Parts: sequence; C-alpha cells; structure tokens
Amino acid sequence: MRAWPTPLRTDALRLTIVSDTHFGRRDFTQTAMATAGPSLDREASRTDIFVDLGDAIHWRYADQKTVEDSAAKAWTAVRKTATGKPWYAIAGNHDLQSYGTPFPNRTGDQWATDMGVGSRNRVVDWQDWARLVLVSPQTQVYDESKPGHAPMELSAAEVAWIKARADEVPERRVLVFFHAPLPAQYTSHMKDTLAQDMVAETPNIIGWVSGHRHVNLATDQYCFINHPASGRIIHHVNVPTFGGATGGYADDRWGQPFLSTHLTILPEGGLEVRCRDHMQSRWVPWWKTGMVTYLPPVN
Repeated sequence: MRAWPTPLRTDALRLTIVSDTHFGRRDFTQTAMATAGPSLDREASRTDIFVDLGDAIHWRYADQKTVEDSAAKAWTAVRKTATGKPWYAIAGNHDLQSYGTPFPNRTGDQWATDMGVGSRNRVVDWQDWARLVLVSPQTQVYDESKPGHAPMELSAAEVAWIKARADEVPERRVLVFFHAPLPAQYTSHMKDTLAQDMVAETPNIIGWVSGHRHVNLATDQYCFINHPASGRIIHHVNVPTFGGATGGYADDRWGQPFLSTHLTILPEGGLEVRCRDHMQSRWVPWWKTGMVTYLPPVN
C-alpha cells in the first residue's frame, strides 16, 4: 500500500476539513467529540485553514436546536483556541431544518447569527493563486419522497454569486465548498443542475468540496475523483463524517466516524487527499489509492 508523507509543504494550501458531526444524533457523540477534538488540534502544525462543511447538529426534534447549537459552538470554540488557525463553517441541511414534524426551519442568515460565524457565505483568498468560496443556502428544501436524501439547493441568485466571485479573480484557482455534492457525482442530493452548469461555464473553478453523504472509505469508489460537471472535468471531493452520524465507534453503513479530511492544494496544480482517524490517531486508506489520493490538475 502506497503511503506518502503527511502534508508539510509550506508552498501549498493545506486544509483540514470536518463535516457532519451531528451533535444530538447519538448519546455518545459529545463524549467522543471531546476525545477526538484534541487529536484534531494536533493537525494545526500542518494546516493553514480549518473548514467545517456543515450538519454540525442533527436537529431531529424541534426543541433540541438550542442545546445542539450550544454543544457544537462550545466544541468549535475550544478547537479555534487550541489550534490558533482560521476556522470557517457553512450550513448543512440539518443545520437549517429539523427532521421532526412539522419540520421547523431557520434561514441561512439566522444560522450564521445563531452560530456566530459572521456570514453564511465567505470568500477566502490564499496568496495570489487560490480562492475558496464557502456557500450556505438561505433555505433548505426537505423532500419527504427521498428519505435520507433531502436535497440541498442553491437559488439562481446564489449560483450567480458564486460565479461572480470566481469571475472577479480569473487568474486564481477557485474551489467551492457546499454541503452537498453536485449531481454529476451523486444524483440524489441536489434536485437540479443549476450549480453544475455554472461550474462548467467557469473555467477557473477547479473543484467542488462537499460532505453530506457520510462516505465509507472502504467501499466508496467516487468520493475523491476528477469527475465531469456538464462536460468539464473538476475535482470532486466528498468527505466522510466527523461525528455521531454513525451507529457507533465501529463502521456501519455510513462508514467510519471521526475522520478528518486533509486537502493539499498544490500551487503547480493538482490536489492531494488524506483522511485521519481521530479515535485511533492514524491515517486511513481509501479503497482505491491507499493513504493518499492524488488528483491530477484539471486546468
């Protein structure tokens, strides 16, 4: 099995990503997150930016939102202090809508206020060659006809906003961070191809990074791949879960819990992907490429 060194290159942009912590789904989540957190903190020495891709809370029942928000905020506050590195967060479907009748919801702007993140959409520039565009929808669409696959959508105005942020820096490589993957990768998670078509028309958008699916690294063939988006090839990166979305500490149908995903965006082009298990403090392999997946340049 091929094992490459950990991402220490200071000329690259090094991201550590967590997603789908789901505070409130399982009784053990808060205890396990307290254990996994210090292990995550130790990644600060090889990380430039931390990103939370959403579903920090589970919000199964309407009256649990405040409690779960508080747990997620407290955990993140400890991480920010311990790492001393920038942290950015976006909203997932569970952050915006309860899954208990009658499905109460909050807007993306309300989520940003409640969680103290400043704005639901953020732009992060890195040196003179990279831009990260982090996007939360203003509303969440719950589709009862697709249990487990509640679609997340971006409005036409939100898609136009992403394109405008890319167009204003044509010399930079742009990666978009959104909770759900594009339909080109997984058809059940977004209802239309509006965002995908926009990506195809915007040549400096080189990647789409998402969570939502709780991928299993042992079985998922398509979680880290260069993949078509309406005729153009981009980096598709769909990260595993970092929390209580699974049935326990062991693998279940959603894969391994408490994994962070490490993206090394190379200034010469291309992307390296690694995943770290924070309950066992070890790098873990993806079924296809071993400890490190290298995605060759797409532009």
